[in-house]
Order: sequence, then structure tokens, then C-alpha cells
Amino acid sequence: MPAQLLEQQLEKGTQWGDYKGLSSAMLGLSEPIRHKDIIIPVNKPIVAEGAHGYGQIIRDRMNIWQETHKGELPCYAQVGEPEGDPPAIVIDRLRSALDEADSFDYGQPEGFKPLREAIAGHLNRREIYPAPVDSKSIIVTPGSKMAGFMTGYALVGEGDRVAVNEMVYPGHAAAVLMNGGQLVGMRVDPDNGYELDPDQIAETLEKYKPKVIWVCNPDNPRGGVWRVDQARPVVKYMLSNPEAIIVQDIIYKDLVLHYSSADMVMFSTIPAISDRVITNDGVSKGPKGTGLRVGYIAVPPGQERLRKNLIAQANALYAGTSILIAKGVTEAFLPQGDASIETHRSELIQKKKIVTDLMRQIPGIKINDPAGAFYVLLDIDKTGMTADGFFEFALKECGVGTLPAKVFGHDVMDVEGNPLLRREIAERTVRWSFAGPIDNQVAGLKRLHDTLSG
Repeated sequence: MPAQLLEQQLEKGTQWGDYKGLSSAMLGLSEPIRHKDIIIPVNKPIVAEGAHGYGQIIRDRMNIWQETHKGELPCYAQVGEPEGDPPAIVIDRLRSALDEADSFDYGQPEGFKPLREAIAGHLNRREIYPAPVDSKSIIVTPGSKMAGFMTGYALVGEGDRVAVNEMVYPGHAAAVLMNGGQLVGMRVDPDNGYELDPDQIAETLEKYKPKVIWVCNPDNPRGGVWRVDQARPVVKYMLSNPEAIIVQDIIYKDLVLHYSSADMVMFSTIPAISDRVITNDGVSKGPKGTGLRVGYIAVPPGQERLRKNLIAQANALYAGTSILIAKGVTEAFLPQGDASIETHRSELIQKKKIVTDLMRQIPGIKINDPAGAFYVLLDIDKTGMTADGFFEFALKECGVGTLPAKVFGHDVMDVEGNPLLRREIAERTVRWSFAGPIDNQVAGLKRLHDTLSG
């Protein structure tokens, strides 16, 4: 009898190979009816990521292109992946950590203490806050995207309005929308280098009264930095709205290319509002540690309730980050890691000049002048192609991967129910990352030039 077999199975205990024995028949059930069309419901849709969503498409088509272009260098300019390895001091410390007994233990939810101390010192050397940052204010996360989501979970409630650049990094849109918030777009001007307009910023903030202003500084995808004239209406709004909060993603802070750091306004440095500025950052960009997946949140002094909320989230979501990885990453945030970051910045300055000089020679293409990060926006309106059309053309004809700007806000809705990034901008703009090998980029740009010139 099926019931007797079940009792025998349960009495003797289940071994690895016995799971298949607990069939419907043994449970006394008839075989289930197979419904081919049943789909498990998903209650909370996810905001799709930008560059990574295009990765497989580009790799597959690039393989086809390379079959007919043997010996030519492919150009993957779609993703913000720094060229090369993390600093040698990080890699050496990771190797030595493998032999240390505690490297594989659970860590504290808020993160490995020596890493938090190193991050606090890293921020203090850069004077990111007026007062010294204490290591207790740092919560380490598995990547800066998780830092953003956790910050959104703590700050954004159902229906809360959050102001962002209309050309928004998808992770920031996700952190707002997946926590029930509504997006308010601060508009960019493609005819003025995709810059934010100070008057429009002031108008948007006063009209929609957002609870949170979420900035990326320097910016992805524009490569822009917040200048004094752009920051002024934000600070004015913060001073007249004492409940308002700023979240600043500063993952590219050490990669300012043609402004000095003094010319870029870091909101957390302004004493009058610094206690309401939460910082997200990580090891991915400056120290080239994308695959290490370490980010962090810096909580302003005195915001103990927020700090405890974030630690509770860390405990609930992932218990604690890897001690092994933390030991290596600690080196990147200590003073000896600064030299490698500065070398990376110098490399990017050179790459930017080479790439933008070539771009300016391509018929039908106009570019912005990025002040930071490692992205250039291409206005391809005069080529007669849409952004999607240019993406296909560049990949198929020239072996060049780019990223249509629509992924930076056109696929998500703003508070009025319209695409956050206006269609007229999304259809004329693509993003180019110059983080990768320069020889590949030069080869790809020359092919674009020759093809569009013909």
C-alpha cells in the first residue's frame, strides 16, 4: 500500500538517493494534471538593468562579426568595466587571507571592522563630510547596488517622490520604484552637452516637493559633475524643507577628469545640510574591483535610527559580507591604495582625450564633454538613425558594442505616468564607455568613421 511505503520511508529516514521515492503515488495522491499554461504570478516587477542586459546580445553578435573579420579587434564600449585588475596590494592580501582561519566565518552584519575603519579613513582623507566619519557610521554591503536598494528601502515609502536626473542610472530607479516610490525627473539638455539646467532644477523641486533627491556624482551615464550653479537650487530646497534628504552615489568620486575636485560640489561637504546626506559608494570603479562586489553606506553622524535600520536590513538580507573579500578590499581604502586609484584616473584622462578626439571626426556624431567617470554620450541624430538603429549598425557593420540611452530612464515612468527620459532624447543618444582597452576602442572608432564617411 502506498501509505505503508510512506511510513517505512519516513521511519528509516531519507537518504540522498531516496527523494525520488516520495512520489505522488506513495503519498496516496493521484498523478497531478499537467497544466501547460500555468505561470507562477510575480507580484513585484524588477526594473531591468542597463548595460548588463545587453551583454549576451552583444557577445553573440560580436562572435558572428568576428567570424568574417579575422584579426580585427572587437570593441566592447557598452559596459562600465575598468580595464585591468584591482591593485596588487588587494590581490596579495586576498591570497594571504586564504590561509587565515577566520576568513571563512560569518562576519558582522555591518561589515568587517578593519574594512569599516579603512573606509572611514578613505572618506576623511577626502573630507567628504565636514566632521570626521566614524567607522560605526559605515555599513558594508555586497556591492553598491545593494547599498542603493537598502538606502531606498529605509527612506522611500509608498508614494514618496524622489527627484533624479531624468537620464538616470537604472539601479537608482530600481531602488525607488521597487520600494514604492515615484520618480521626478530633473531634465537634461542634449543641445547643451546633456547638462542639468539650474532653473529647471529649482522649478522641478518646488513643483513636486520630493522627499529625497538622489544624485550620482560624477554621473552615470552622462559623465557630468554637479557644479555650483546646479547645486545651488538643491541646497536652497534642502534649507527650506528640513525633512528632505539627499542620497549621493559617489562611486566615481575619484575619477574626476577635467575638473579639480574643488570645482565639483559634493553635497555632504556642506555643513548646513550634511546631516541629511547619505552616501553610497564601493570598490568597483576607482580601485577596479567590480567583481569583488563590495559597496558601503555612510550614515551621517547623529542618524542612529537609520544606522540601526540598515544594520537590521543587512542581517535580514545577507547576514554579513565575506570576511575573505573584506580583508583584501581593506587595502584599497587604506592610504597605500590611493596611488593605484590616481594611476587609474590618469589612464582615463589619456583615454578620454584619444577617444573624444576620434569621435569628433566621425560624420553625423556630436558628443558631450564628460567631466568625470568614463562615459561619453553620442548624439547620433544627424546620422539619420535612431539609437536602436545605431546600436544594430555599429555592432553588425563595425564590431562595436554601445548602449542605447533608453535604458537610462525611458523604460520607467515618472510621477505623471510618462517615460522618465523623454523619447526625443532616448532616440538620439547612445552611451560609450571608454573604460576598456584603448587599442580596441581606437580600432572600433576608425571603423565607425570609415563606414559613416563612405
